[in-house]
Amino acid sequence: MPTIPENLVQLLFSSIAQMGDEPLLIEPRGNLVRKFSWKEVAGLVTVFARGMSATDFKQGNRVAVVCDMSLNSIVVCFANLLNGCINVLVP
Repeated sequence: MPTIPENLVQLLFSSIAQMGDEPLLIEPRGNLVRKFSWKEVAGLVTVFARGMSATDFKQGNRVAVVCDMSLNSIVVCFANLLNGCINVLVP
């Protein structure tokens, strides 16, 4: 029986083992379409989370995320969760 992830961060990183180079996000930009794999997104999340942890962001902080639904918002939300912060989404 497969292990059930306890939270969204575990779900993201357990999915990388299964999905790896498969597309997670397809983002149109004008006439171009960019595909981001599970591994690419996880790498961006990890780098952003490390940068946040080098600042005053602490576990339990509420972080307002003001942006459109894009790669950036996904990375920021998962990085916040990875650091134990609470996402407050502002559409």
